[in-house]
Amino acid sequence: MAQFTSNQHVIPASFLGNFAKTINSSSSRKSIVFVQRDGKEIYSTQAENVGMKKNIYTIANEGFGSKDYIDKTWDYVENKLPNATSLLAEHTDSYLFDAIIWSTVIVPFVSQLFVREIDYSHYLEKRAPWLKDVFDDSALKDNNNMNRLIDYQLNCGLLVDAEWRLVHNRTSVPLITNDRGYGLFDASIDGGPAGYLVPFNKEIMIMIAKKPIEIKTTSAYKIEETHKIMLPQIKLSDERIIRAYNGSMASCARSEIYGAEESILMDAWSSRYSKAKIDLGGPTLIQQKHLSDMDMITYYGEFLDLLNLSPEIRKGAFAGKEVYILEGEDGKKIKAFGFRDL
Repeated sequence: MAQFTSNQHVIPASFLGNFAKTINSSSSRKSIVFVQRDGKEIYSTQAENVGMKKNIYTIANEGFGSKDYIDKTWDYVENKLPNATSLLAEHTDSYLFDAIIWSTVIVPFVSQLFVREIDYSHYLEKRAPWLKDVFDDSALKDNNNMNRLIDYQLNCGLLVDAEWRLVHNRTSVPLITNDRGYGLFDASIDGGPAGYLVPFNKEIMIMIAKKPIEIKTTSAYKIEETHKIMLPQIKLSDERIIRAYNGSMASCARSEIYGAEESILMDAWSSRYSKAKIDLGGPTLIQQKHLSDMDMITYYGEFLDLLNLSPEIRKGAFAGKEVYILEGEDGKKIKAFGFRDL
């Protein structure tokens, strides 16, 4: 059993290693990446040495579980991510992609990026300022950390109902990432609706946007029969577009950007479309007005039900605990969220 560590990664070290020029064959977390913090001097280090914060997920109240419970909930998806990334890289000719890998690894990973970030508590307390009046500092941190799991499952429901595209980078300019793991795209760059960029390595990236029509993914495709989802891909050979995407990742960084070459980071920093730090605040760009919290919580579970998953896979996708909603007396307002162990 892995020992508790207070240095907890906001961005998985093995994932960051994907952006190194040469990936360490024995452990990608040992790969050497270039790092630039706040546009200052660039240095190189092993991927496992960056993208972390001390005790960010540590739980003080044993009633919630072990003190590293939150940090361990990311493990299932992180362990499955290398295989999922390889399958994305191989997805070049068909529109159909494995629905189980997509819904239990790729969707959860993107959802985790939104709730793992350092500023999550700041965003949560902006949404619910009364929390500071209810909890002392220690209890507030525990509450906010457990709320990461609630938003994680809400986001999963939102993401399976979004529009996804896979981008294959066919240029000599490698993609970069940042200390949030995602950036933004808009019509001025892509010609499409505003949404999110999630580079998975130097050559592949996911683009996620709000679905333009109110059709559930499960209604659009016979997923229960095919176990496939539609994941269109595009192959980009225009370096200007890739540089613009790298500039977006630099614009959306909290502080740090990571890449394969010093010159690529310098170029990305100079290509930022915003010189001020951007307050992102979660997946707001793909929020659907017709989806309530109840819809998002139940929809992800309903999607997984179509795939006839084993209890082990379902437990991993839900990070060990399934969130449920306690309704108010009118049956409309949410009274509270609860957890049930899987």
